[in-house]
This record gives sequence, structure tokens and C-alpha cells, in this order.
Amino acid sequence: MNQRHIRRLRRALLGLAVLFAVWAGIVAATGGIVLHAFGVPITSRNPRNPLWALLISTVIAWALPAPNRRAALLEAWLGNAALARSVHQGTAWLRWADAARLIGVTAIVTEVVFWAGARPLWLDEQMIAINLRDRSVRELADPLWLGQAAPLGWLALQKVALVSFGTSELALRLVPMLFGCGLIGVAVWTARRTMGSVGAGLFVLLCAMGQWLSHYPFELKHYSADAFWGLSVPALTVWAMEAETESVRRRRSVLWWAAAAVGHWFSYGALLVTPPCALVLVVDAWRRGGSRTTFHFSAMGAAWLVSFGLHYSIALEHTATNDFLREYWSLGFPPDSAGVTGTMRWLVSRLEPLASHPGGTSSWMTFWLVALCGFAMGGPRLGVVLAAVPLGALALGVFRIVPLHDRLSLWIVPALYFGVALFVDRALRGARSSVRPWRQRLLAAVVLGGLALPACIDIVGRGWREYRLGRSPNDNRGLDDRAAVRWLMEQRRPGDVVMTTHLGVPAFWWYGGIPISGAPASAAPPDVPPILEVGLQPGSDCAPDPLGQVLAGRRRVLAYSGFPDQPAGFDIVLLARLAEFGTVIAERSWAISSHAAVIDLGAAPGVSHASAMPADAGLHAPPVGCLEVAVAQRW
Repeated sequence: MNQRHIRRLRRALLGLAVLFAVWAGIVAATGGIVLHAFGVPITSRNPRNPLWALLISTVIAWALPAPNRRAALLEAWLGNAALARSVHQGTAWLRWADAARLIGVTAIVTEVVFWAGARPLWLDEQMIAINLRDRSVRELADPLWLGQAAPLGWLALQKVALVSFGTSELALRLVPMLFGCGLIGVAVWTARRTMGSVGAGLFVLLCAMGQWLSHYPFELKHYSADAFWGLSVPALTVWAMEAETESVRRRRSVLWWAAAAVGHWFSYGALLVTPPCALVLVVDAWRRGGSRTTFHFSAMGAAWLVSFGLHYSIALEHTATNDFLREYWSLGFPPDSAGVTGTMRWLVSRLEPLASHPGGTSSWMTFWLVALCGFAMGGPRLGVVLAAVPLGALALGVFRIVPLHDRLSLWIVPALYFGVALFVDRALRGARSSVRPWRQRLLAAVVLGGLALPACIDIVGRGWREYRLGRSPNDNRGLDDRAAVRWLMEQRRPGDVVMTTHLGVPAFWWYGGIPISGAPASAAPPDVPPILEVGLQPGSDCAPDPLGQVLAGRRRVLAYSGFPDQPAGFDIVLLARLAEFGTVIAERSWAISSHAAVIDLGAAPGVSHASAMPADAGLHAPPVGCLEVAVAQRW
């Protein structure tokens, strides 16, 4: 074997080493890969195996004869890099297909595929869907039923989708899915304009795989729109600041104010990021042209103020003054009695839960530190605009205006992910541009990039597990209200009564097709069985027995236990008590927690052919308390 063949073999071995490194990273992040080729399963669950292959390939490449092995390895590595660059530049479609675009297209296709799975609606989704079904667009501006709230423009879009395409899960989640795809598109556009290929690809990957950014495009909620506008408004801010001439700057300023004025109708995120971004633009206008330029830019904001005032007077005021929502939001506010020191301690204590939800990582200190360093390395335009988003959110939380609490803060996540990717991009750029020897540059890149590695791996890994385990078409958080309610409604006969828990009632209102727009809302149509909500209250003195009173004169009970709003083991108590009044003639279970049974009250008490207990009944000791039963009421 001559030296030319040895050089080719060394380059091939180092190329394989890179592939094995990517393979090990994918296995570590996803927990394992299972593929099927011609009916034969191919699995890889242990990252040590590709790491061993990487080590063996590198050792063999090192062991091949050469006058100077270090120089030979460096020559092979640089040769592979030059070959990759030449192939990329010499092929038209590869020139287009950089890392950010490839990841973005893959993410959008993946979102569409999972959206097409049409999994059942979750409780919050059902409650929004009921409002959309039973109210006109004008009525959607009033306080929503069932403790819900959403921007009026978003609700109007959802109403159009419902009227146009029906009440299927696909139709109802079309708008959230499109906003999720829009977020990926804006991420690709912004990242390619401001970062190199590695940083841009990383940012798009984080937006695509972040646990909660990738969750809400498949939920009938407005949070995917919050994330979309939470990135779009800052991205347009940077774009407006990059204008070189006065005419271009003025045109971009008009477009920015127009986007902000439209965006808040569809997203609370757009409303919340606009003030800090506008402040940055005002400072930039003053720096560029003094008071005259600042006045012209600020005057353009009159359209936004008019738009906001109209939106607030029509719909936002109801949300801001809603007692139920204010009580829920109190989880994201500092205590009333906290002074300055207590508020600062509370603010620091929020960093860890915010990093987990909605940030999607348990490496919270690394996440915040790397994001802040990325803002600092982003320069006076990009870094300041991005930093204004989370800093504005923290200020709104401190002053008890907007809560700092899980999904309500999703709108700040794209900016934080951008900070992480920006840190990696600027670290690699600094290492490449350094005049130091290549070994020191490589060491600097590895050390600086490694600081962000734990948080990035955690974000991608948790997101991948969410895709693998949380996207079943027949399951939503362990429930399948769709199948359970439809089965029970098929069993109904005249004289039947439905019995479920308080938060199980919306499943029947939605999947049972029961309108609640009438007054009183408890009055069901004649052909629909009345709905009783049952719960367990602490205590031992349970006389008189409410169950016997409400079942008097009824023929059968259609019982359903789904949403876990009662103590564990409540199913055992309820079905055991119902079996005292009749015979369980049918029962079924779906997913993990959806259990339904039909009890014939005209038959002798007992169980007909199988146990009426759910499959996991033995896992819970029966809770102690008294059953309370009431007719379901709209709230």
C-alpha cells in the first residue's frame, strides 16, 4: 500500500469517526433509535457502542504509517473539511440546504405529520372549543366561559377554521400548527442573517425541539402564537435597526409598527415584547438622528396605541379584571408582603422553574448564564434587543403586571434560545479568527462551546422524548376523552344519567355535542341525558346519602372517570358505591386513566361479567370521604 492509499484510508477513517460521533450524540439525546428495514428491526440504544467505534477509527487512523502522525492527521482532517466545502459549494441544492434550512424544513414536516395524528383534545382545549362552538365572533369578545382567555384575533381565526373545516381535531389545531411552523420559518430567517452555520442550525434546532415550543403547536391554545410573535417582533426590531439610509429606516419603522399593531390581536406575546423593543428603537433613533428622528419614529406609534386601546376596550379588559384568572396568575407574582429584598429573592427563585417550564431544561444555571453571555456577545443591536425580552418579562413580573409562570412565559423562550445559540456562534467565531496556534483555537472553541452543551443536550433530549412519548394519536396525557365519551353516548337510552367529576364535564359538553349557551347552562336538550358531577369531600358523616336521592327514578348510570381532579383511588369508591344500586353491565378503559361503565339500576346490585374496577385500582388505597353529587353547571 503506497502513501496515496494510506492518506485516503486515513481520511475515510476520520470521516467515519465524525459519523460515529454524530451517531453517539443522537442516541444520547433521544435515548435510543429503532428503525425497520425490510421488516428487520435495527436498534441502537447504547451511546457507548458508537463511541467505541469512534475511538477505534481514530486509533487506526493514528496508527497508519506516516513520517509525522500529527501532521498527517491534521492534513486528513483539513482535507475532509475542504472536500465537504467543495461539494457544498459545487452542488446547487446543497448550497441552498445549509444546516438551518435543513433543520427548519425537517421540523415543519414533522409538525405537519404529528398534527395529522389528531390526538384527542385535552381539558383546556375542550373548554376553548366549547366557547368557539357555542358563541359568535362578537360574543367571543365577552368574558369566556370555563375560566378561559385568549386574544380576540386568535379566537376569530379559530372560529373561521371551525366554521370552514368543521369541529375535528385537525381543524381546531390548524391555526396553532401554522403558528408553530411560522416560528420555525422566522427562526431560520433570523438566524441565517445574524449567525454562522453552526449557531444558526443550533438555534433552529432548539426552537424545533424545545419541549414546550414543540408542544403547543399541537394544542388548541394561543401559546404557539405567543412564541411566534415573541420572536417575530424582536427579529423585525433588529431588521429595522440595520437600515443604512434614512428612507429605508423610515420604511422599516412603519412596517415594524404595523406588525406590532396587528400582532397583539393574535398574541399576548406580541403585546408584551413591543414596549421593550420600542424603547430600544427609540434610543437607536435618538443616537442616529437626534430629537427630530426620535419624534418621527415615536409618532408612528400612534397607530399602535389606537389598535391597543381598541383591543383593550373590546376584550383585554375582561381578561385583566377576571378574578379567576388573577387568582391563577398569582402563582407567578411575588408575595404582597415582600419588600425589595424579598422581591429580589423571589425573582431569583423563579429562574429555576422558568428554565424547566417553559425553557425545557433542568440545567437552569447553565441555561441562564449562557443566554446572558450570548446577549452580551451579540453587540449593541442584536444583544440589546434580545436581552430586552426576558428582562422586560422579569420587570413585568416584579411589578405584578404579567405572571412569571410556566406556559404564560413561553413568549420569552425564543429570545433565550437565541442567546444560547449566539453564545456558541460567537465563541466559535472568536476561536476561528484568533491568531493563536490552531491547538489553542481548538481548545478555546471546545471550552466555550462546552459551556452550552449540557443545556442544549437537555433541551433537545427532553423535546425528543416529548415527540416519542407524548404524541400518541389515541392518548393525551394518559386520557382519551374522545373515545370514552363517544362510547358512553352510544350506550345512552331514555332515562339514563351521566355521572362524572367536575373537570370531566367539559368532555361531555364537547364530545357529546351538548351546547351550553342556553340559560341555565345545566338544562340539557331533551334527547341528551342530564350530567351529574360527583366529587369526594373529606369527612366520615355521610348521611343523608346524596347518591341514592339523585338516582331515584333513574334507569341507568353512564359513569366516566377521566381527568384526575379527585384523589387517587376515587374510581374505586365511585364504582363500588354505584354497584350497590344496580349491576355493572358494560365497562371499558382507554389510555391509562379513562374508565367508563354502564350501571343498570333496574337489576340486582352486583357486577355482571367482570370487575367494575379500573385496571390500576389495586395500586391505590380507597380514599376516605363522602360523595357529593350536583347537577353540572356552566362556570
